[in-house]
Amino acid sequence: MKSGLFIVLFIVILAVGGFGAIFIMRDASTHSGTILQVTETAFIVQGENGQRMELPRSEVVSILTESLSGSVSQTSSASPIMAQPVPEVGYPAPVASAQIAVESPYYTIDMEFESRKRVLLYQERAKNPLLSVGLSLVIPGGGHFYTERWGAGVFFFATRAIFTGVTLWGFWTTATVDENDEPVFRMNSPIVGTVGAVGLTTMLILECVDSFSGVNRYNDMLRVRLGIDKVDTQLIPAMPAIVSP
Repeated sequence: MKSGLFIVLFIVILAVGGFGAIFIMRDASTHSGTILQVTETAFIVQGENGQRMELPRSEVVSILTESLSGSVSQTSSASPIMAQPVPEVGYPAPVASAQIAVESPYYTIDMEFESRKRVLLYQERAKNPLLSVGLSLVIPGGGHFYTERWGAGVFFFATRAIFTGVTLWGFWTTATVDENDEPVFRMNSPIVGTVGAVGLTTMLILECVDSFSGVNRYNDMLRVRLGIDKVDTQLIPAMPAIVSP
């Protein structure tokens, strides 16, 4: 792109080459002379006094040929109302700068509204430890299923089912007839039934304790995920009385 512009500019300068030109610099100063050569970085100009000058291209604002400057002066003398003021030498020429509106990727956050939303979301998703213990007492593995701990729920469900079966089989009584034709009731195995009952009670206690602690861990992890601990508690209004912002 830069080389293409340079070629176009070079062709234009060649078209007007040999004619006098006026160079308006960035600091509002002017230089007049004849264009001798155009390089990639500068204009080689022979001044009116015959001195050879090298004007950097980055410092040149515009170039006026003698014919163009003459027409401008004639137009200025014929129409003084339309004449534009020329800045004096020594003062920088005003340059219009284009302001481009860019949409900012950052957004302001209402911390009070954000804290209320997080607290409400926490109250909706938080688990009740007492409800978890109650489910564990009634349904094997129910407390762990309540906190979405499926592996532990299946484990306690299976172990309690096994110990329940062992207990029922050990204390199951069967009726037999003795020599006098009288019915006699005997248990299959009281020892096995006792072992099953002890195991069932132990697993029930362990499940209740693990379910209660699991709910607390679940709620703590939920607070971390929602960022409740990072919100200033002074900004959180009393629940459930919430005032709309």
